[in-house]
Amino acid sequence: MPIQALKKLPLSSYPLSIVLAIVLVVAYIVPYFLGHRPAEIYGVSLPYNPADLRSLSAGITTANLPALILMLLFMPVLAFRAEGTLGTKRFGCAIFLSQVIAVPTGLVIARGVEETGLNWWGAELLGGSLLTPMPWMAGSLATASALMTILWRRRIRIILLTLSLTMVLYAGSVAAVVSLVAIIGGIGLGKWFARRDGIKNHLPEVGGATLRETRTLIATVVAVVALGPVLTGLNPAATGPLSSAARLMWPPDIAYEQVEFFCGRDGASGKCVEAVAILTHQGLGATLANILPLIAQLVIAQGLKRGRRAAWWLAIIAQLGAVAAIITQIIVVGNWPADAVLAAINLIFLAMPWLVVCGILLAYKRFFTVKIAARVWWRNTMPLPLWAAIPLFTWIFGARFLATDFSPTATWAHIISDIPARFGPPVLAGILPGTMLPQGALAWALAQWCGVVFWFGLCWQLWKLLTANPKPARDEERRKARRILKNGTGDHLAAMTLWSGNRYWFNAGNDAYVAYRLAHGVAVTVGGPVLACHLEKASRGEIATEFEKFAAAKGWPVAWYSVNDDFAALLRNRGWQQVHIAEEAILHAKSASFKGKKYQNIRTAINRAAKEEITAVWTTWRNAGTVMQEKMVALSEEWANEKGLPEMGFTLGSIEEIQDPDTQLLLAVGADSHLHGMTSWLPIYENGQRVGLILDVMRRDSKGFRPAIEFLLAQGLLGAVEQGLQWVSLSGAPLAPPSGEAETGAGAAEHAAEHAGAVARSIERQEKLVGTALDYLGQRMEPLYGFRSLAASKYKFHPEHRSWYLCYSDELGLPAIGLAVAQCYLPTMRPRDLVEAVRLLRSRRDV
Repeated sequence: MPIQALKKLPLSSYPLSIVLAIVLVVAYIVPYFLGHRPAEIYGVSLPYNPADLRSLSAGITTANLPALILMLLFMPVLAFRAEGTLGTKRFGCAIFLSQVIAVPTGLVIARGVEETGLNWWGAELLGGSLLTPMPWMAGSLATASALMTILWRRRIRIILLTLSLTMVLYAGSVAAVVSLVAIIGGIGLGKWFARRDGIKNHLPEVGGATLRETRTLIATVVAVVALGPVLTGLNPAATGPLSSAARLMWPPDIAYEQVEFFCGRDGASGKCVEAVAILTHQGLGATLANILPLIAQLVIAQGLKRGRRAAWWLAIIAQLGAVAAIITQIIVVGNWPADAVLAAINLIFLAMPWLVVCGILLAYKRFFTVKIAARVWWRNTMPLPLWAAIPLFTWIFGARFLATDFSPTATWAHIISDIPARFGPPVLAGILPGTMLPQGALAWALAQWCGVVFWFGLCWQLWKLLTANPKPARDEERRKARRILKNGTGDHLAAMTLWSGNRYWFNAGNDAYVAYRLAHGVAVTVGGPVLACHLEKASRGEIATEFEKFAAAKGWPVAWYSVNDDFAALLRNRGWQQVHIAEEAILHAKSASFKGKKYQNIRTAINRAAKEEITAVWTTWRNAGTVMQEKMVALSEEWANEKGLPEMGFTLGSIEEIQDPDTQLLLAVGADSHLHGMTSWLPIYENGQRVGLILDVMRRDSKGFRPAIEFLLAQGLLGAVEQGLQWVSLSGAPLAPPSGEAETGAGAAEHAAEHAGAVARSIERQEKLVGTALDYLGQRMEPLYGFRSLAASKYKFHPEHRSWYLCYSDELGLPAIGLAVAQCYLPTMRPRDLVEAVRLLRSRRDV
């Protein structure tokens, strides 16, 4: 259930959450009428005694007003959502178990950690108290995640676990430890609920995620770890290893006179250094200086979400920098445990969040392949020296000009030595504090705002770099190709030539082009050439020859991929060989009436949809709205999670491709706004006119309206007729016999696996053997991708069949071509993915 769905449910759907919110407020107020603080009545004192039953009341309210306000703000996101997903009874069960089991367990663990010396940075685990509803809030949401869609199950679990682990180290509080235990227990309880409901939880986190979602999850982990200092700063009592740096965001509880007292007695004393560091980090400028480095990491996370390789490198550097800062602070602060082994263990635990993030980034490096063009780098990094030079020289010469407004008087040596404290990240403030204390208003402004200007400029230029179009030249080529296509003639796959990842070759007259991808030194085309209106179809041979000469000059063999019979015949006359790879299914307007016995299944699907109040909605990605976009993403993730292999690309669309403004979406939407299925339709142009539509993406909710695909395909043809079109293409159905012999079922654009396999098998060099290999592969891959089921759905419409081919000039190049096509479809494929595919294949055979 997405967050937006909360707005559609009445408040009566969250009775227990509303009651608990009222209890939080009332329980906080009552103790003050009795002359006590809430922690004195409800809180669990530490060290924890198992006989202390106040562990049951430790989640009834909070210890202070800011925390109460924060928890009330968290209620809709945590408690309301958990109750809306679990139902009131299960929600209450999750809360009860969190308090009865998770809280005492967490308290015992916290005490054990402290007494064994694994928490040597503070004494809060032994000398504090626990009073917060966060454990049962987070634990109940972790429980509810098991009953959510795979999209939100992944996101919620990763956010909760990453944030809680980071807070354990940053805040160093018992509340963080108990919350972590409650989250882990909640995930286990949720899986038990899911098994009782028959919900599968295989591949619950990252396995099976699409490229887009994998990038989003990794970016989320990086952002959550970076948020640690800010969230710790919300708790001035935090005692974690880096909590001193985080607390600099709070107004210091030290007066200027106290600083003079400490520093007047001994300017080099630790108390003087600490007092100056705290006092100089006061005010709006200091707060912004502390937040801007965090914003820089959030900008890097945004770059990771977009797949930028530069963001990947910057994220690695940021994590290693954080680890270096931790080690430096520990060395400066000292207070090492006497036991060297214990000290090493503590150090590893302190750096663990950042080391884990580094490990994740290294493991998934292959997902961040978008390189930024040199001119984009140049345009966005040129201003950086200026952003650094202006505040730097302003500080140096301004401080010298206002030398007497600092204590001690600002000398050149003092000014230069203060540069790290003025321009470095906030964690350096406790390690390398400034040696000069501003006294006048201008001196304060100079000390605080020079660093802010520098960090603002860095964040701004970083944002522009990581969010800019990475390859403007390729984008301009795509715009040129779009103009030729929409005003010319292409084959049925021509709209796919406009997808990201394709390269373009244009003829000398710039009125024809070929889209291709380069893999393993082979130029694999996306269909045949696309021609402007004034060019005759007969000129396709000349255009193809020119492209082949261009590729030969580069040393690339050409594989004309998914070309129609007419173009394949043209190449065949020139001595090229071909492999039949797919059967395209064409539906004509004359069959839109769906009359006769042979269309009985189609009419049944349409009638059932009307009876169940399911309607077909034509839209585009932009017009669908945020809520429906989120539902489409969730549906796509559910589909991808069921496959044993990564999501495919090349001639197979995904969420990224359906966002093209010329792509039409056809959705099966219930009366309750539930999305039962979705399809995408690409335009087909001939002589500058849109003459047809071709099916691309197909997704169906496995728990929704069963004949959703048949219903949408029928509505697709009906909608095309209403738009004045005479036919639609249901795309290719490879590795399936061109008759009604395929198995029943429904799939979605899953014809990539057999393409790659077909070409790999074609090294047998004889079409008869290739056909046998394709048929065998089709039978073996059906449980994973279901492309024969896709064929079965199309055969129900009794379409006209047209063949698609792979054409090549040299049999000796077939192995390279096979690898090239496989890489085009599965650029992130690894041996581990193949192992997972085999495991999933075996498990489905056993069912």
